[in-house]
Amino acid sequence: MPPESLSDIPLGERVTVRHRLADGRASDAVGRITARDRDALTLHTRRGEVHIPLDAVLVHRVVQAVPWRIACFLGRAEVAVLDLGTVLRHADVTTPLLVELERAGTPLFLLTATGEGAATSLAEAGLGVFAQHLLDGDCPAAHAEIEARLARVVGPGLVHFTDERPPSVETAREWGWQARVFTPPD
Repeated sequence: MPPESLSDIPLGERVTVRHRLADGRASDAVGRITARDRDALTLHTRRGEVHIPLDAVLVHRVVQAVPWRIACFLGRAEVAVLDLGTVLRHADVTTPLLVELERAGTPLFLLTATGEGAATSLAEAGLGVFAQHLLDGDCPAAHAEIEARLARVVGPGLVHFTDERPPSVETAREWGWQARVFTPPD
């Protein structure tokens, strides 16, 4: 039987739970508690919902949220590059991120395949960034524009790029940029 305090942890708290699987092995799940009844617990994890019978819980503890990985990744950049579509689709989390990066003095570049509406969106956000029209996969042209805008040479490895489309991330990596798939915080 799990410790009594598990039932006292409020819904929404982030926890790590070690539990016994049906085959006898132990497994860990980390996520937010989304549901609980007298028999089971449901966690929302990075891989989806995990349903854990309470009688299988071996140990648990409340854990603090880790810093958002994309924010940390871009915060270490000499130049931060994001896909404009991703930024607009996730404005609730990307706008504060862009503001934070701008305050830190990190040059910001937003790439777009269409270019339409980019200037208006950026002006409305009040950010000193520019949108570069980018044909899919044309990292050399985007990199040349970054260097021209900054009036200096920038090593490809100093550019950190994020986009929610894995093929774009892979293309950026092949060019030499540091790149990660955009995943919003949970």
